[in-house]
Amino acid sequence: MNAKEPVIGRIVDFLFSNDSRKWLLLILLLGMVLRFVASSNIPPVADEMVHGVLSIGMSKLAPLSAMTQAPIWQYLTDYAYRIFGVHLITARFLSFIFGSLSILLVYLLGTMIFNRKVGLVSSFLLAVSFSYNLDSIIP
Repeated sequence: MNAKEPVIGRIVDFLFSNDSRKWLLLILLLGMVLRFVASSNIPPVADEMVHGVLSIGMSKLAPLSAMTQAPIWQYLTDYAYRIFGVHLITARFLSFIFGSLSILLVYLLGTMIFNRKVGLVSSFLLAVSFSYNLDSIIP
């Protein structure tokens, strides 16, 4: 590719190439969109009402351990609360991020153990799979 080639031309070349990165990128985006829709539309569950509230202000208290949850989760959730505000979707922020990154991890593991096709199929299946009830998302 030429550095002076227009951006549109590079995008078109990328889309019509045999590179599996484009499929991984589309699968990752699909998984992120589905996870965002799910995390913003599912009503609160018991764990979020208990553990999500306990992590508010955790970094100011600076305890070494917590009896109810891993302290690293509570610290990271507290920093997310500070950045985005205290909302239900912010309590689910770490689950959204790590759930999206697990799609990439499954692709890498499938590619390392088997081949790229297995990695793509397994990451796609993880991207579209969910363990919640569709009745709570779709009205």
